[in-house]
Amino acid sequence: MLERQELPAGEDPEQLAFELHSVLLGADTKFVLQDDPAVLDLARRVVRRRLGLDAPDAVRG
Repeated sequence: MLERQELPAGEDPEQLAFELHSVLLGADTKFVLQDDPAVLDLARRVVRRRLGLDAPDAVRG
């Protein structure tokens, strides 16, 4: 998806932005409140998957 610098047909850019923002905000909150650095790696994997940069089975907690 990003290799071509375009979203797939049918992808809603506003929804994608909302989802990515939500994941990053949640990860930041958990990191700050619970001092949990592992959540940053999880968020990174989720974002990469959502952007089509990793295989779906790469997201595991």
